[in-house]
Formats: sequence, C-alpha cells, structure tokens
Amino acid sequence: MRRMRIGLRGSASPPRKWSVALAEQLAAQGHEIVIDCTHPPSGDGVGAGLSLLFMLERLLYGIAGATLGEPAAWPAKLSCGERDCDLAIDFAGEALSGPVEVPTLTPLYAGIPGEVAGMDVLLEGKTPLLSLALRLPGDGQARSVATVLPAIEEPRVFVSSLDRVLARMGSLIARVVARFAAGRLDDTGMTVFAAAPSPWPIAMRVSAAVAKNFATKIELRLKRLVARPHHWRVGWRRTQGDEVTSRLAWPAAPYAFVPDDGRRFYTDPFIFWHDGVAHVFCEEYPYGAPKGVISTFTISPDGTTSAPRIVLERPYHLSYPMVFARDGAIFMIPETSSNRSVELYRAARFPDDWVLDTVMLEGFSASDATLVERDGRLWMFLTLGEEAGSSWDMLGLFHARGLAGPWEAHAGNPVVMDASAARPAGLLAARDGELIRPAQDCTGGYGSGISLFRVDRLDPDRYTQTLLAKLGPQPAWHADGTHTVNAAGGLEVIDVSGWRSRGRS
Repeated sequence: MRRMRIGLRGSASPPRKWSVALAEQLAAQGHEIVIDCTHPPSGDGVGAGLSLLFMLERLLYGIAGATLGEPAAWPAKLSCGERDCDLAIDFAGEALSGPVEVPTLTPLYAGIPGEVAGMDVLLEGKTPLLSLALRLPGDGQARSVATVLPAIEEPRVFVSSLDRVLARMGSLIARVVARFAAGRLDDTGMTVFAAAPSPWPIAMRVSAAVAKNFATKIELRLKRLVARPHHWRVGWRRTQGDEVTSRLAWPAAPYAFVPDDGRRFYTDPFIFWHDGVAHVFCEEYPYGAPKGVISTFTISPDGTTSAPRIVLERPYHLSYPMVFARDGAIFMIPETSSNRSVELYRAARFPDDWVLDTVMLEGFSASDATLVERDGRLWMFLTLGEEAGSSWDMLGLFHARGLAGPWEAHAGNPVVMDASAARPAGLLAARDGELIRPAQDCTGGYGSGISLFRVDRLDPDRYTQTLLAKLGPQPAWHADGTHTVNAAGGLEVIDVSGWRSRGRS
C-alpha cells in the first residue's frame, strides 16, 4: 500500500472526536494528514442542543467517558494546508457540486454530507445509510464507492446511536482509503447527487428527543419490573427435505420448544449426531450469572428432550457452540469474544469433557465463528468488533489449509458492512451446488430476524453474496426475534426471543 498525502476539508468547527480519531488512524498507517485551514468552517448550530441531550442521557443511562460526537481538537502535529495532496476527504460535500483537482471522497449520511444529517435521521428514530462518494479530476459527477448500514444497538439512546454511526463512518473511510492506496477500489457505477437536508431545524428534533427520552425510560423501567426482555428459547422439529435453508421460508410444521424454569434462557442451538443420538448444544444464560455457559440436551426418537446440562464453562462468556467432527476427533468453537479470542476445543470425552486444543485467533473481538470447507480451504466467517462500533454489522473472513492454521485474514476484510447481512446465524448449507449462508438481520434490534444469502464468490481476494430471503419471527411464537437456524440428520433447530413474565415458572 502506498503512503499518501491526505487533505481533510470542511470538518465541523471545532472538529468532533470521530474525525480527529480518523486523522490519527490514517496517520498511524503512514499517511501524511493535512488540515485545510484556509477557510475554517463555521459552527453547525447544534452544539447547545446536543450538549443538553448528551448531559441528559448521561444521567438517565449512566453513560461515562467521551463520545465520538463531542468537540475535540486537531493534534498539533498535523500540518495545515492542502498542497499536492494525493487524496482529499471532503466532509462538507462541496465536491458533489463542482469539479475537483485531486481525487476526493465525500462521506454521506442518508445521501447528505455532514454529521448533522446523520444526527437528524437518528433523531427521527431511523438508521442512516452511510456511504462514500468519490469524484476524480475530470469527472462530471461523483460516484458511490462504498456503503454500510450500521447496527444501532440502543436506538432509544441518541448518544450511543450516534457513536455507532460515527464509528462505522470512520471504519468505512479507513477501509476505502486503504483500498484506494492499494489500487483495489471499485465503484458501483452509481452517480451521486447530494440530497436535500431536512426542512425541520435539528434543534426542534433535539427538544422532542429530550421529552421522548424521559417517557421511554420510565416505560421500560416499569415493564422490566414484571417481565424480562430478550428471553431466548430453543425450538426444534423433524424435517423431510424442507429445511429453511432449502425452501428459503419457514415451514408449515410447528416447532416444539424446550422448556425452561424462567431463571435462565437457551439460545444459539447446534445439532451434532453421535452414535445415533441427536445432541443439541446451545448457550445457557442463568439470569443470576454474569456470563453464558455451553449446555447440551438430547432429542430422542419419540420426541422427548432431556434436561439441558452444562458441559463447558470458562471465566468469560461463552455462546454459539459450533460442534463438528474432523480428523477423527470432535471439536467445538464457542464464541469467546469477551476474551478477545477464537478458541478451538476438543472433546476428551463426548459430550461433557472439553479441553482447549488451539487458540485460532487472538488479540481482537470476534463473534459467532462459523466454519465451512470450500475448494480445499477452511473458511471462517465471523463478525469483527471495534471500539465504539457494534459486533453486529461487520463480517470478517479468515482462511487456512487446516484447523491448526495459520489463519489468514481475507484481503477485503471486512467483506460485509451491513447490520442486516453480517453476523452469522448458523451453519452454511449446500443447496443445488450453492452455499446458502444464514445471517442475523439486526436492523430491528439484536437478532430481530434472519437473512438468507447465496454465496456468489468465495476466494482469498473477493467475497460476494446475494440476498434470497428475509425471515422474521412467526406470530405463533409470540416472539420479537430469531437469530439462529441449523439442520442436520432430519432435525432442525431455531431460537426465538421475546418478553417473559418474571412470575412464570
């Protein structure tokens, strides 16, 4: 990757923390960063209202530390000027309406330049689609080169939502700059025109958000006194070639749900057949504990399920237990993102004695690792977590010749940046010679639904996928989410989530 001189234009005055962090990140990668100081932009007129909203939400939701939307200052080491740049980043969007002298990237929030546009969309209760437009010298118009639909984990909390959006915009810009420097940047061919900003002053939306915050906080607190949100249950059914990944729809046949005592939930089910017995491995999360453990139960031929029992516990949270056989042994890869690792366990005695075999990846947060073998390689799909960003919206790929590795990062990581299409939702399935990949659709909240994709290209240089179907929870489940589907040997398992009364047993 070549080192470049990058000019930053039209940032808010003073700049916000996210743009300062972006400048520092690009400088750490070896680029020279220069700030356009010739025409300092004026303030955006939202400072006082945002400060009030930030202060209120810190009190209501216990938010601590600096946020990415707060004012900051450019590091003194950055030079001032914009001569002889290889690339410019135009935060104000002037490059959309006039010619440019150097290649220029413009960040857009729902098609509008400037962070205020993103704030406006969030205050409407929506998620802004983030994109980058590139205009080259001599081009008549800018063209779209990248998009991301960020995950908003706490939509009722504006400060946290803004952090997610700004973190993802920073990630998107850094990714595109790296691709531009490496000569690997593709454009979609779509011409970009700046959309008109909202006619409503953002100060009015801030006032409405302040009032709504109080009402929402009180309502949720009262509801939580009598019920638990996000109570996950595991369901199962027998299949006859009508698996969800085959028919791309929910079946007409119902699922039977594994009972629980209300003091814990079960989620992330995986099936593994051993000596003719169907074992289902899942996360068990006791409400009195600060972490999940891995449990298993069996399904007998007459449909009886055994009581789930714990088979793996660590000092950190465990979930999403992918269990598989390879090279004469049985292995499990549970999610260990809180330990900033991807760990491979081997069954010393199946199903309840597991020993750590290999640390496959470490040093970063990775969620829901899912393996598939294709064209002589093992491929590991997982979501990548970043500081201030979500673990729901960035899909990473790693590949190796064998379980022991070494595992190499895909050249395009993250290969997907989309809350509806990134986080794995179960094993990839073969269908008519194609790979069908379930992914969590988190656009309505964590695990709100499942998207099914066809894998179109999977090699060390490129990854592409095509959406085939979106599946939300069925009315009969009395649920507001579902985020795992797996099938093996004539059985299929899912999980669903909803509110559950604290008094239910």
